[in-house]
Amino acid sequence: EEPYSADVEPALADLDESLQPVRDAWQAIKTAVDHPVRLYECMLSANTFGTEGRVHQDIADESARVDHYTALIYCNREWKLAWAGETLFFDDQGEITGGVMPKPGRTVIIRGDPPHVGRSVSRICPTDRRVLVFKFWAVR
Repeated sequence: EEPYSADVEPALADLDESLQPVRDAWQAIKTAVDHPVRLYECMLSANTFGTEGRVHQDIADESARVDHYTALIYCNREWKLAWAGETLFFDDQGEITGGVMPKPGRTVIIRGDPPHVGRSVSRICPTDRRVLVFKFWAVR
């Protein structure tokens, strides 16, 4: 209901026991950041062949981006280079500044909400690309 101001960590704590790995992942992310944070969104995305990502930023308010974080945890058990599905990051001129292959268990913490996109998987990819996403704010 309040996408950027909510605190969903209590709801995360109330998840079914079968989702303990999601809670554990959040605890690991919180530990990796050197100051208090507030989780406002947690989701699992799954992209199949033909599902095109779009370059975007998570936060519309440019001045708020400095305190914004997104953590991506790639959840597939296997990933091959030929399957594509990389996450790309861009500068203000639309040039690629970085990229991440969705290797199993790889975790990326993005600070400041740069323009980014999750690219589609290739047509030879036999599965969907699964990413556990945590979006949160630095609490100062």
